[in-house]
Amino acid sequence: MSSFDINPEDVKGFWSDRDPSPSIIPAASFQTGLMEQVLDPDLNAGEKCPILPTFSLRPGELTVWAGNNGAGKSALMSQIALSMMMNGDSVCLLSFEMDPKETIMQMIRMAYGRSLLRTEADKVSKFFDWCEKRFWIYRNRGDIHPNHCFDAVAYAAGEKKCRHVFVDNLMMLTGGGSSDQLFQSQRKVVDTLKRISVEFSAHIHLVAHLRKLNSNQTANELPDRYSISGSADISNLADNVVIVFRNYKKEKEAQDMKTKNAGWDQDADTVLFLDKQRKNGRLAKQKLWYERGSSQFCLSPERQLMELMPRSISGIDTTRSHQAEALYEKAPGWL
Repeated sequence: MSSFDINPEDVKGFWSDRDPSPSIIPAASFQTGLMEQVLDPDLNAGEKCPILPTFSLRPGELTVWAGNNGAGKSALMSQIALSMMMNGDSVCLLSFEMDPKETIMQMIRMAYGRSLLRTEADKVSKFFDWCEKRFWIYRNRGDIHPNHCFDAVAYAAGEKKCRHVFVDNLMMLTGGGSSDQLFQSQRKVVDTLKRISVEFSAHIHLVAHLRKLNSNQTANELPDRYSISGSADISNLADNVVIVFRNYKKEKEAQDMKTKNAGWDQDADTVLFLDKQRKNGRLAKQKLWYERGSSQFCLSPERQLMELMPRSISGIDTTRSHQAEALYEKAPGWL
């Protein structure tokens, strides 16, 4: 086991063996924390989300990221995780669909802004040297019992001090059964992850799916939190809900075009819709453009890359435009 692994055997009972009964405590026990908040209003302001700059990722909150299969949710989680590590935070990824090696290789490509050559194997070591003690992966793959997930998330936040924990995805935690059983299971998962986020002052990111959408929908016809597949409690219990919309209509048009131009590319590849934010009620939309060579999502059609690892290591050029390569590609999209 590498130093970046969280072993399922090590986390058993970390959360699930706790006494679930509620506790009644003196209100005055919150006095010190509230005084600190008054003295420093930015104390719990959180960190700006790199791909949704008007949204802050605050400690003690749960954000649901919902989109269809292939919308890029997992890649977005990897990009956010790298950005949080750039801020000095520790992160943990629990991905129940992707092989950990695939996830990490994608993150290495994002960090360097390109795929590595065969002669650059040493850059893999440099990546791990940089993120040592800040990057954790849960080794389980496939369906997982919810209690095992809760233990792992709590262990990552409590023992490893991870400020951001990514759970990908909800469907792998809530198996078959009747609709009532499914909805009850989903409610338990979201409610428990929310409680863990508060207990350890971590931000938990939970990936969920949307009901099947019309492939001809445009960025002006975005789905919303009511389009999430399953129980309404998924969005009701979450602090924040972000919809990830992949612009399939743009991709279809590109396949029919002999020549693409910058005007056509003003339409985003992906749109993020912040459809719920409990803290302040502010909603937001953010257009994103995908840069295939780096697997990064960018904030403009010029596709200038983000610095997701110090430039002294990555050598990345964050000023260069990659739009020309995107317009030249015959197969748009990222899958």
